[in-house]
Parts: sequence; C-alpha cells; structure tokens
Amino acid sequence: MNFLVIGVSSFDTLIYVDNIPTQIEDAAVWAKKVAYSIGGTGAGKALALSVLGAKTSLATDIGNDEVRDKILAFLKKEKIELTILKADRSTTHTNIMHGNGKRLSIFTSSPQHVEYNPIVEELVASSDAVFLNINDYCRDYIPIIKKEKKTTIVDIHDYSLGNEYHQEFIDAADILFVSGVNIIEQEKFLNDYIKGKELVIVTNGDKGSVAIDHNRKIYYQKPYIVEDIVDTNGAGDSFSSGFVFKYLKTKSVEESLKFASICGALACLSQDLYNPKASEKYVDLLMKDF
Repeated sequence: MNFLVIGVSSFDTLIYVDNIPTQIEDAAVWAKKVAYSIGGTGAGKALALSVLGAKTSLATDIGNDEVRDKILAFLKKEKIELTILKADRSTTHTNIMHGNGKRLSIFTSSPQHVEYNPIVEELVASSDAVFLNINDYCRDYIPIIKKEKKTTIVDIHDYSLGNEYHQEFIDAADILFVSGVNIIEQEKFLNDYIKGKELVIVTNGDKGSVAIDHNRKIYYQKPYIVEDIVDTNGAGDSFSSGFVFKYLKTKSVEESLKFASICGALACLSQDLYNPKASEKYVDLLMKDF
C-alpha cells in the first residue's frame, strides 16, 4: 500500500507548564520543561504511517530559512520519500502544553506563498491513497487527485459547521475525519456528511470515537487508555493514519477503529509528534487485549 501525504511540516517549540494563568494582568510562569520537535499535520500523518510500515511519500512546504535543516532532520528519522514544496518561509509553532495533556498552539510563522510542484502529480498517480491536508496550498492538487480517482482522506480537525474554508476539502474526501470538539449533534453530522463518501469518523479524544459507513451504519469505539501521558500532540494524526492503514487492508470499520484508538493513545506517550514504537506488529499485539 502506497500512501501520499500532502500537507504542512513545522518546527515546534513545546513549553510544558502546570497551568495557564487566567488573570488579565501580567503573570510569571515557570516552565517545567522546554523541548523542540517536528510538528504539522502533514508530518504527523507521514511519520505515523511510516512507522506502521507503509510506503509513504510526503509533499510538504519548507522555506529556505533557519529551521529548514531542523525539520528535515526529524523527517529523515523514518523512511519517508520527501518532496519539498518551496515556500517563502517555514512554519513554526509554539505549543504551551498544560493541564492534563491540553495544548495551546501559537502559530509563530507560516508561509504566504508555496510553489506548485508538478512532481506531486507523479506521486498522486503512483499512490494508492492520498492524505490531503487542509492547508490552503493543498487545494491546488485536488484536480489531479480527482482525475486519478485516488482514495482521498481528509481531516478537517476542529471544524465548525458552515465554515466555507473547508467545503472544497470536504467535497474531495472519500474518508472524512473531524474532531468532535465543535460537533454537538454527532449522529446528525455523520448522517448529513456521509452522502457521496465511504466513511466519516468523529474523534472525541479520551471519550472515544464514532463513525458511519456508506450504508449509514454507525459504529462506536471506546478509547484505549494509557497511563503516564506525556502530551496529546499528534494523537489525532496517529489515529487517522492508523485507521486508514488498517481499513484499506481489512475493510473492517470495527477493527480499524480499535487499531486507530491504540495508535492515537501511543502518540500520547511520546514527546514527539508520533511514537516511534507504534509499528503494525506492536499495535496488533496490543489489540489482543483491547
């Protein structure tokens, strides 16, 4: 199975604190720890897929600046075929990690222009499935993905109903993921959005997930519980990657939701965006007792 991921990679500064002050006045907070890692939903999905054992290509925007080599160093840790989309600057985040796995992301730099790379057209043609992320430049590749009729997976993250920015991506998706944080009536959402798609999945963090297939059968999945959470950074990307990896092999929604739940939970045990230990063999082993 050949996967292509199109989407952002970033260089992240992670600052760990007990809690964020709520007062308006100036405040001083002592950090428990500061770390540096790769971020971005493109990198997150590609790294998770590669560790599972999938042949993975990543087309991602990187600028020619001071964090370029730092981003590349993280991506070279795993077997990923990398295509750089030239950008006027790289993406950087500062993530304040607080409370019990909560995150406040501050977008400190993002590109204003990302060049279209025709090499991606060849990558689309040779892939079995495409993870299309919702960065604005990713829209440019929708026509070639449609032309090649590739299975298209889209994660619209913390989507708010009616946000027009996402509609083109929603329309392009065969398998659609969304965080349930802003979705109150989730069964209604699933039934409204499944039209023309194979699957829609709503993720609810430590409350599990719910999915619907094209026959409008709804599936509920409890979370996989782990202790000693480091942070939740990348858990959603590992969940969606794990689900699609298993689903395209088995076509079983139930089995794939369980597999994905474990993948997402394992990401919470790692300071990095993904868990390097989360191979297919290891996740399958954990599934036996789940």
